[in-house]
Amino acid sequence: MRGLFGPATLLNFPTVVHLTLPVTNFFANPEHAQKGVATIFSGIEKHSLATCDDVIIACNTAHILAEEITDKTRIKLRSLIERTHKEIVVRGHKRVGIIASPTTLKKRLFAFSGVDLVLPTTKEINTLERIIGEVINGKSTSEVKEEVEEIVSRLFSLGVDAVILGCTELEMILRDSKHTDLIKPLNLTIKSIFEGTIENAE
Repeated sequence: MRGLFGPATLLNFPTVVHLTLPVTNFFANPEHAQKGVATIFSGIEKHSLATCDDVIIACNTAHILAEEITDKTRIKLRSLIERTHKEIVVRGHKRVGIIASPTTLKKRLFAFSGVDLVLPTTKEINTLERIIGEVINGKSTSEVKEEVEEIVSRLFSLGVDAVILGCTELEMILRDSKHTDLIKPLNLTIKSIFEGTIENAE
């Protein structure tokens, strides 16, 4: 879905539709995922998202539903997981850490062939679950940033090449991190779409 913004001599910028849905929380328990499927399908149909050129699910955990969503709606879905894999290959990383929701970690959404994925400890996963829930419920990201930075620092101490921020809330928390080798799936995916739009307009 693209519209002209400004004079015709400028680039053809895309129209962006941002849809927020009250989906049942399943970031901590994958068994709750199917409860949100009907809500997602209803939102896609109501807002005609199938007519968009690109659709992003701005939630890493929700990608456990990606195949089902694509099969039932036939929308063109940009995968945060696939974009992350591409970034790891481009950077040449072989050993990568990850922080994410319990469901994303349990389902191993970011487990790629040829890449050693280093997970947080059980205690750290519980801490991340709490923090993600707190941020979703409105807690300031600055209040929890140091806790997340400590987990990331420990992963780097294990010799990982980079750390995947496998949750949108975690990207928000560490948007100004002291660590530079962070892989941000949502940021990368959005950037690739807009870069593609500019290339097509030239």
